[in-house]
Amino acid sequence: MGDGEGMYLKITPNGSRFWRMQYRQANGKPNRLTFGKYPEVTLAQARNRRVTARKLLDQGIDLCLDKRDKKLTQANTEANTFEVVARQRLGKTAARRSNVTQAKVTSWLENNVFSVIGRKPIPSIVRVTFFPPYG
Repeated sequence: MGDGEGMYLKITPNGSRFWRMQYRQANGKPNRLTFGKYPEVTLAQARNRRVTARKLLDQGIDLCLDKRDKKLTQANTEANTFEVVARQRLGKTAARRSNVTQAKVTSWLENNVFSVIGRKPIPSIVRVTFFPPYG
């Protein structure tokens, strides 16, 4: 069911209904945006989202590509946190240490470091001070 300016209500065989908008990317390929499920997203809300999407497309911002880039950036950030990298390094270098030392190092990191900087992306860590400076 079309509404105009590329927006339509997609009705699937199982009865689900989604607001969508068909458009062309800068390279000429067709693409579509999904604005949400009907009736959670009303016609007025879908139309507002269409207007916003059209404005961004006119500025050269492709919402689908932008959304994909944000997901990739988020996944990359989560994969490169201090804790993830430190645990990978511990696993790779475990053969060089005794089991007791491996357990101590792991325990120290878990108890003292991961709670402070474990979730931070590696590039965002500049300097960390765990203890007050001597003076």
